[in-house]
Amino acid sequence: MQHNLYPDPEKLLGRQEQQYDLTHAYHAISGKTILLTGAAGSIGQELVKHILDLCPKMLILVDQAETALCELIQKPHVQVSLTSILHFVADITDLTGMRRIFQQQVPDIIFHAAAYKHVTMMQNQPYEALRTNVLGTHVLVQVSLQFRVGKFVFISTDKAVNPSGIMGSTKRLAELYLLAVSRENPETIFVITRFGNVLGSAGSCIPRFLQQIREGRPMTITHPEVCRYFMTFHEAFQTVLEAAGIGKTGEILIAEMGAPVRIRDLAAKFAVLCGIKPADISMHYFGLQPGEKLREDLWHIFEQRKTANSGEVSVFTSPAPAAGATVIARQVEQALQTLTDQELIFFVKTLIKKLQLS
Repeated sequence: MQHNLYPDPEKLLGRQEQQYDLTHAYHAISGKTILLTGAAGSIGQELVKHILDLCPKMLILVDQAETALCELIQKPHVQVSLTSILHFVADITDLTGMRRIFQQQVPDIIFHAAAYKHVTMMQNQPYEALRTNVLGTHVLVQVSLQFRVGKFVFISTDKAVNPSGIMGSTKRLAELYLLAVSRENPETIFVITRFGNVLGSAGSCIPRFLQQIREGRPMTITHPEVCRYFMTFHEAFQTVLEAAGIGKTGEILIAEMGAPVRIRDLAAKFAVLCGIKPADISMHYFGLQPGEKLREDLWHIFEQRKTANSGEVSVFTSPAPAAGATVIARQVEQALQTLTDQELIFFVKTLIKKLQLS
């Protein structure tokens, strides 16, 4: 795990870390069967620990990364847990494979964390981004409805708001698909959570800065004015668990993350915490990469704030597209079969605009 690389996240973020009352989450999860996709990822691994703290009857771990999943199930907190734990190496885009898992044990709640999330990498692989982030979500939803799952919590990103790259666009398309699903299938509760950047998560800037400092190299940053919303691992898992506790169908839950942080300021604070004198801090700017933008947003202008839970999590509602979920999924499936990479990027952007205007 990479999230213990710095001593005090509050010093890095310039704000107090949010602490949630997870009473509602405990009542939702205790004694229930929980399924977590993307369980071996950095967010997934953190979720495993804290889901287990809420005493579920069973926890089902799903990930396509065999080695990472094997390492996860050997961790002490998993080995000693009184919760029954099942683990499956599986691809969420495989409908038959997902059904086989559900046939063994039907979950009460699904936390869907599996996704491709790296902006610049996915910009060059739109097929994989669309197949996993949208079609994979569709497959999981199909099986969830078939087996009458009670609640489905989808982990999205601030990059899904006014997206500039294909990764954020596929997450936005998945959100729109889920909003359509939630309108058509009231028997299952579908909730969306949106994350900012999680400090210390795999592939994020803090582990990279640490490696560069250790090697005596300049810290690399895309642009001197690039800003991002940041949250700690603690805030990330609390938001997801809170969605299981209080989320209602079609709602979008967003953690209170304060003001966006300029990356160069974050880098300078981190360097000082690592013992570097301010005069010796070195940074190199290499320009915004394809699919990136200077600033992110947390919600669309047409989304409405519904409630706030003691300042911890804001709840938004968003219009569901007029198109049915099945229609959206079929269009995605056809596009994946017939379009080139550049055509897929145009298809996703065009479809999002169409759905948001419908």
